[in-house]
Amino acid sequence: EIGPLPEPQKIVMHVDSITVALKTVSRNTYAIATIIIEDENGAVVSGATLTGKWTIKGVAADTDTALTDASGKVVVQSNSVRNAPSGTTYTFTITSVAKTGYTFDASLGPITATATKP
Repeated sequence: EIGPLPEPQKIVMHVDSITVALKTVSRNTYAIATIIIEDENGAVVSGATLTGKWTIKGVAADTDTALTDASGKVVVQSNSVRNAPSGTTYTFTITSVAKTGYTFDASLGPITATATKP
Protein backbone atom coordinates (compact mmCIF):
# COMPACT_ATOMS: atom_id res chain seq x y z
CA GLU A 1 0.00 0.00 0.00
CA ILE A 2 1.28 3.42 -0.94
CA GLY A 3 0.80 6.10 1.69
CA PRO A 4 0.43 9.80 1.11
CA LEU A 5 3.35 11.54 -0.53
CA PRO A 6 5.55 13.48 1.87
CA GLU A 7 5.11 17.24 1.88
CA PRO A 8 7.73 18.78 -0.38
CA GLN A 9 10.42 20.61 1.55
CA LYS A 10 9.82 24.35 1.32
CA ILE A 11 12.69 26.72 0.67
CA VAL A 12 13.14 29.30 3.41
CA MET A 13 13.37 32.91 2.25
CA HIS A 14 14.19 36.05 4.21
CA VAL A 15 14.83 39.77 3.85
CA ASP A 16 18.45 40.37 2.88
CA SER A 17 18.16 44.16 3.09
CA ILE A 18 15.60 46.92 3.49
CA THR A 19 16.30 50.63 3.09
CA VAL A 20 14.06 53.69 3.08
CA ALA A 21 15.02 56.91 1.30
CA LEU A 22 13.13 60.19 1.08
CA LYS A 23 12.29 62.16 -2.03
CA THR A 24 10.74 65.62 -2.17
CA VAL A 25 8.96 66.86 -5.27
CA SER A 26 7.89 70.51 -5.00
CA ARG A 27 6.51 70.55 -1.43
CA ASN A 28 5.51 66.88 -1.23
CA THR A 29 7.82 64.45 0.56
CA TYR A 30 7.44 60.69 0.18
CA ALA A 31 9.53 57.65 1.00
CA ILE A 32 10.79 54.83 -1.21
CA ALA A 33 11.54 51.45 0.36
CA THR A 34 13.88 49.05 -1.44
CA ILE A 35 13.85 45.43 -0.28
CA ILE A 36 15.89 42.41 -1.41
CA ILE A 37 14.62 38.88 -0.74
CA GLU A 38 16.99 35.90 -0.65
CA ASP A 39 16.63 32.20 0.03
CA GLU A 40 18.52 30.18 2.61
CA ASN A 41 21.41 29.69 0.19
CA GLY A 42 21.83 33.40 -0.49
CA ALA A 43 20.21 33.25 -3.93
CA VAL A 44 17.79 36.04 -4.79
CA VAL A 45 14.09 35.13 -4.97
CA SER A 46 12.17 36.52 -7.94
CA GLY A 47 8.37 36.53 -8.24
CA ALA A 48 7.70 36.68 -4.49
CA THR A 49 4.72 38.77 -3.37
CA LEU A 50 5.79 41.20 -0.67
CA THR A 51 3.27 43.13 1.41
CA GLY A 52 4.03 45.80 3.95
CA LYS A 53 2.65 48.86 5.64
CA TRP A 54 3.78 52.45 5.92
CA THR A 55 3.70 54.48 9.11
CA ILE A 56 4.20 58.21 8.75
CA LYS A 57 4.82 60.29 11.89
CA GLY A 58 3.81 57.21 13.89
CA VAL A 59 0.39 57.00 12.22
CA ALA A 60 -0.65 54.08 10.01
CA ALA A 61 -0.67 55.13 6.37
CA ASP A 62 -0.97 53.06 3.18
CA THR A 63 -0.26 49.39 2.53
CA ASP A 64 1.74 48.26 -0.51
CA THR A 65 2.01 44.91 -2.28
CA ALA A 66 4.53 44.24 -5.05
CA LEU A 67 6.44 41.40 -6.73
CA THR A 68 10.20 40.93 -6.48
CA ASP A 69 11.99 41.26 -9.81
CA ALA A 70 14.67 39.02 -11.36
CA SER A 71 17.24 40.45 -8.92
CA GLY A 72 15.03 39.69 -5.89
CA LYS A 73 14.34 43.38 -5.46
CA VAL A 74 11.08 45.18 -4.82
CA VAL A 75 10.54 48.94 -4.57
CA VAL A 76 7.45 50.49 -2.96
CA GLN A 77 6.50 54.10 -2.34
CA SER A 78 4.65 55.75 0.52
CA ASN A 79 1.92 58.35 0.27
CA SER A 80 3.34 61.86 0.17
CA VAL A 81 3.10 64.46 2.91
CA ARG A 82 2.68 68.08 1.86
CA ASN A 83 5.03 70.50 3.64
CA ALA A 84 6.35 67.71 5.89
CA PRO A 85 8.21 69.31 8.78
CA SER A 86 11.77 68.40 9.75
CA GLY A 87 11.74 65.24 11.89
CA THR A 88 8.85 63.58 10.02
CA THR A 89 9.47 59.82 10.05
CA TYR A 90 8.52 57.35 7.31
CA THR A 91 8.66 53.68 8.34
CA PHE A 92 8.02 50.64 6.13
CA THR A 93 7.35 47.30 7.85
CA ILE A 94 7.09 44.05 5.88
CA THR A 95 4.02 42.06 6.93
CA SER A 96 4.36 39.08 4.56
CA VAL A 97 6.37 37.56 1.74
CA ALA A 98 4.78 34.70 -0.20
CA LYS A 99 5.77 32.42 -3.06
CA THR A 100 4.69 28.87 -3.92
CA GLY A 101 7.21 26.35 -2.64
CA TYR A 102 8.73 28.85 -0.23
CA THR A 103 8.21 29.86 3.37
CA PHE A 104 9.10 33.27 4.81
CA ASP A 105 11.11 33.51 8.03
CA ALA A 106 10.93 37.10 9.33
CA SER A 107 13.48 36.36 12.07
CA LEU A 108 16.33 35.84 9.59
CA GLY A 109 16.62 39.46 8.49
CA PRO A 110 15.39 42.99 9.07
CA ILE A 111 11.70 43.64 8.36
CA THR A 112 11.49 47.37 9.01
CA ALA A 113 13.35 50.54 8.10
CA THR A 114 12.82 54.24 8.76
CA ALA A 115 13.90 57.50 7.18
CA THR A 116 13.57 60.86 8.92
CA LYS A 117 13.21 64.17 7.09
CA PRO A 118 16.19 66.38 8.01
